[in-house]
Formats: sequence, C-alpha cells, structure tokens
Amino acid sequence: MTRIIKVIVLTVLLCLLSISVFAQQPKQTSIVIVEFTKTKPGLYADAMKYYEAGWLKARVEAKKRKYIASYKLWTLGENAEGEWNIMLITEFANQQTFDAVEPNFKKVFAKVAPGEITVNGKTGEDLVTSVMIKKLNAPPFVEK
Repeated sequence: MTRIIKVIVLTVLLCLLSISVFAQQPKQTSIVIVEFTKTKPGLYADAMKYYEAGWLKARVEAKKRKYIASYKLWTLGENAEGEWNIMLITEFANQQTFDAVEPNFKKVFAKVAPGEITVNGKTGEDLVTSVMIKKLNAPPFVEK
C-alpha cells in the first residue's frame, strides 16, 4: 500500500515538474518581412496583376503548406506620392520557418509559377522598384 502511494506521489511530482519546465520555455516569436515598393509611372495596374499572378499565389500556397503564418498586400493607390505605394507583408511563425524560406519558396514557385512571370511582356523589375525590405521581430510578450 505504501509503495503505491509513493509511486503516485512521485508520478504527480514528475508531472508538476514537467509542467513547470515547459511553462518556462521562451515563447517563440513570429518574424515579419515587409517590402516597400514603388510602381513605375503608368504601370500600377500591371504591377497589381503581376503581384496577383506570383506573389499572392505563392503566399496562398505557402500558407497551405504552413511555410508562412500570414500575408498582406497593402497599397496607397496608383497616384500616391512618396517613396513607396505598395507594401508586401509576409509573416513567418518562428525562426525555423523563416530560416527555411529559400528552399520552401523554391518548391512553392515550382508549383504556382514554374516559368518567369510577366504582365503585358513586362517583368517585375520593369513594373516596380523595391525601395526597402525590413525584418521585424515580434516581442515575446506573455499573454495574460
């Protein structure tokens, strides 16, 4: 009888210890890549078609495969003044999925856009200029 009680107490203590250690693990943080682009004069509509044909299709497929957590394309519109008018956002769930971006997206583009993407004979470089790319890290706040 005392042996059974010792086994039960030891099992409960091990479970509590495991829960305590697991709870102290640092929370993984997401990584967000934001690219700011500027469409070349008169090519906004073609640039949006280009992003729909490649960027968007790739993100939809990458999300299905759990390579990315989320994506957004934000625009200020065709006639926006300033350095950029399109913002492309891709969120990775953690450092591991971010580190695997190149091999993962090679697989994705092989499926969704195996050839060069053009719109009215123009490539991405003909349609937009990449102004800057930023990598953002979400702080590991603990939810309460």
